[in-house]
Amino acid sequence: MKVSYIEKGSGPPMVLLHGMAANAESWRFQLDGLSGAHRVIALDLPGYGRSDREPISYDTGHMTAAVVAALESVGRPCHIVALSLGAEFAAKAETLRPDLVASLTMISPTGFGTDDAVPPQRLGDFIRTPVIGQALYDALVSRPSLNFYLAKSFVGDIDPGLLSYSYLTSHQPNARFAPAAFLSGVLFTRHATEVIYSRVTAPTRVLFDEDPYSSFAELAPFTSRTDNWGAVRIPGTRGLPQFDALDRTVDAITDFIGDIPVEV
Repeated sequence: MKVSYIEKGSGPPMVLLHGMAANAESWRFQLDGLSGAHRVIALDLPGYGRSDREPISYDTGHMTAAVVAALESVGRPCHIVALSLGAEFAAKAETLRPDLVASLTMISPTGFGTDDAVPPQRLGDFIRTPVIGQALYDALVSRPSLNFYLAKSFVGDIDPGLLSYSYLTSHQPNARFAPAAFLSGVLFTRHATEVIYSRVTAPTRVLFDEDPYSSFAELAPFTSRTDNWGAVRIPGTRGLPQFDALDRTVDAITDFIGDIPVEV
C-alpha cells in the first residue's frame, strides 16, 4: 500500500501525523514554522489524502505499520508530532521501534477520557456497503456537514483551504473505507493510557485545551505519575491549535524538542 507524504526543509527529521478526520493538508501552516530547522515529513495515512485508498477494512495495524515504515525509511531517530487519534498510532509505533523515535508531541490526543465508549462496529460495516453506505457517506462529507463538524474545532472562522481540501479529498474513489473504520470505533484502543501510553519510553509532551471530540480527564493524573510525559495547555483553542494558535503551537513544539539530541 503506497503512502504519500509532503516533505520540506532539512535537518533533524520530524514526522507529522494527522487525525482521522484530516490529512497531511492539516499541517500546511506548521510546515513553514517547523521546516526552518528540521526535515519535516507530513504523512497521509492509509486511506487518506494522496495515499492508496484500498476498499478494505482498515484497522490500527494498517495505520501503525504506515508510521513504522515511514520511520524505517528515514532510518534514524525522528521527532513525531501527532494530532488526535494519530497520537495513538504514534505511540504504538514508538513501542515497536523505540530506537527510531526521539520524541513524541501529541496535539489534542485521544485516549485520555474516562468514558471508553466507541460507536458500534456495524456503523462502519454499513458505510462500506456499495449503494446505501456510499449515499450515507456522501451526506456526511457534504459541504454543509463538513462545515458543521470542522466549526466545532475552530475558535475563529474555519480555514477555507482546509474546508475545500477536505471536501475534495473526501470525494475520491474508495474514500469512505478508512473513515468507516474511524466512525465504527475500530481504530481506537480502549484504555489507551494503560494499554499504549504507559509503555512509551520517549520524551512525550501533550498540547491541549478544549476539544469537542476528546476528553482529557485522565491527562493530569497520568502525566503526574509518568516521568517522561508532560503537558502544556494552549488556551483559546478547540482541538486544532495549529490553526487557531499557530505561533504558540510551533513554539511549544520547538521548545520541547530543542534540548533533545537527534542524529542528523
